[in-house]
Amino acid sequence: METHLLIKRSIAYMIDSMVLLILIIPFFMIISYFTKSNPVLFMFLMTILVLIILMGYFYFFEKNLKTTPGKKIMGLKIIELKNANYLTRNIYKFSPLNFISFLLNANGEFTHDLKAHTKVIEVK
Repeated sequence: METHLLIKRSIAYMIDSMVLLILIIPFFMIISYFTKSNPVLFMFLMTILVLIILMGYFYFFEKNLKTTPGKKIMGLKIIELKNANYLTRNIYKFSPLNFISFLLNANGEFTHDLKAHTKVIEVK
């Protein structure tokens, strides 16, 4: 993978993270209000909610639009190579070793791209 594409993908992920933070904050406030006497319940509910929002956000945008807001701003899109599986893509995306996987792959691709049969390209 070319270095500039990796940088663009990283910036796109940061943009998407900011959008996700804006989506999560209202839920954080509501759940913290109703669970203030039970921190374990708060952590449980927030963990479940954050996972649903993260997976839903990336799954919706990548499957339906072939891009996310961050990728769109950075001029990137996802192409399907063969039988693309966006659920697999998003499960592997949040794997702890995914971020360094591009270093171990000869083509510099991420595990989530390889397993899901997708590729991120620049839109000209």
